[in-house]
Amino acid sequence: MFLVSLVFLCCADLFFAVRIHNYNFRIGQLFLLAALLPLLYKYLAQPLSVIFNSNPNLRILLNWIPFFLIYAITAIISPNQSPTLIKLAWAVFNIGGAALLFLGLQPWGSLKKAVLYGMGAVAFFICLEFIVLYFFGGLSWFNFLETHSPADTPWFRNLLGYAQIAPQYENTQIFRPHAFYYEPSYAGCALTFAFPLSIAICFEKNKQNFRSIVIPALIFCAIIITTSRSAVLGIFIGCSCIFIATLITKRMELFKYFVKIISIGLLFLVLSASFPLVQKYGGFFANILNPHLISERAQDPQSSEGWRVANTSKGIETSEKHPWLGIGVPPLSADRGLNGLGQTNQSMWVEVLIESGTLGFLAFLFGLGKSLYDAVGRKNDLSFVILIFAAIIPHFSVSMNFTSTFPRLDYWLLFFFAVRMALENQKENSK
Repeated sequence: MFLVSLVFLCCADLFFAVRIHNYNFRIGQLFLLAALLPLLYKYLAQPLSVIFNSNPNLRILLNWIPFFLIYAITAIISPNQSPTLIKLAWAVFNIGGAALLFLGLQPWGSLKKAVLYGMGAVAFFICLEFIVLYFFGGLSWFNFLETHSPADTPWFRNLLGYAQIAPQYENTQIFRPHAFYYEPSYAGCALTFAFPLSIAICFEKNKQNFRSIVIPALIFCAIIITTSRSAVLGIFIGCSCIFIATLITKRMELFKYFVKIISIGLLFLVLSASFPLVQKYGGFFANILNPHLISERAQDPQSSEGWRVANTSKGIETSEKHPWLGIGVPPLSADRGLNGLGQTNQSMWVEVLIESGTLGFLAFLFGLGKSLYDAVGRKNDLSFVILIFAAIIPHFSVSMNFTSTFPRLDYWLLFFFAVRMALENQKENSK
C-alpha cells in the first residue's frame, strides 16, 4: 500500500503539494525520499564494486553520469546560475531517485502491483469525475459552484480532484476531468505511457483474471476521457504498434488479449454516449480534433496549437545561439507571471537542448538509449518487447514534445519501471 500510494502521489502534481519560496514541494517526493533512505543507507555502506556485484541492475545508473556532469558544468557557467543548480538538484533527485527505487528495491512483485494499482487509481479518479459530471448531473452543480465560489478559493474542486474548464459547446460549459494532475495533457500522456506497461504486467500472469482485463481497459478509457490531443495521438500510435507488431510476428495470444481490452474500453465509451451530456462532451472532443480547425489554430500563436509551434521554433532559435553547453535555465518570462522554476520550453527535447546544449542533449539521449539497450537485451520475449516499445515510442515521439519539463517525476517512475520489467524478463528467459 505504501508503494501504491507513492506511485499515486508522485503522479499527483496539482494537489498534495506545498509551495515554499515560489517552489513546489510535492508530498509524493517526500514519499519517494522515505522509500530511498533505507536503500541509500544500505548501498552507501558498501564499496562500489560490491554494490554493482550484488545488484547489477544499478549499473544502469552509470549511464546518466555524463548528462549530469555536463549539466553541472552548464550550471556553473550559466548566467542564471542559481535556478540552474536548483533544477540540476531537482533532476538528480527525480531521475536518480526513480532509478534507484525501481532498480534497487528487491520486492519486484510489490513494485509491479504498485504501478498497476497506482496508475489504475489515477484512471479510476478520471473515470469517476467523468461519470459524476456527465452521467449523474454533476455538471449542473459543478457549474453552479464554479460560478458562485470565490476565484481564489476553488474548495469544491478538491471533492473530485480537478476538472479543467474548457470552452462552451452548444451552450453547455464543458469540464475536462484529469484527477489530480495539473491539466488533461499531463494526465493523458502519463496514462498513455502506463497503458502498454499495464498490459505487460497483466499479460505475464493471470491474463484471464477479471482485474487483468478491467484495469488496462480503465486506463484506456481515462486516456480518451481527458480529451488530450497529445494523449489521443500517443494512444493511437501505441495501439497501432501493438496491433501491427502482434499480427506481423503472429503473437496471437497477445493480439487476442489486447483486442479484448480495447473492446471493453470502447464498449464503455459507446454505451456512455447514450447520455445527452456525454454526447455534448463527445461533440466538443470531435470539434477540437477537427484537422481543418487544428491547421487554422496552428497558425495562431494565441491558440494552444499555435503557441506550441511558436514556442518550439523560438526554443530552437535560442539553442542555436549557445550550441555546445546551452545557457542553463533561462530567466522566466515576465509576461506569463511565472515564479520559481518555469518551463523552459513546451518540448522536453528542446528544453534539454536549450539548457545543456548539444553535448548535454547527446548525453541525455545516451542515458535514455543505453538504459533501454541494457534492459531489453537479447533475452526478452518478443511479446514483451512489443509492449515495452509500444509504451516508449509514443512517449518519446509525442509526450516529450508536448508536456512539462524534463525532470517530471511520474514519467521517470514509468521509464525506470519499464527498464526493470525488461531486466526481470531477461532473467526469467535466461533460466
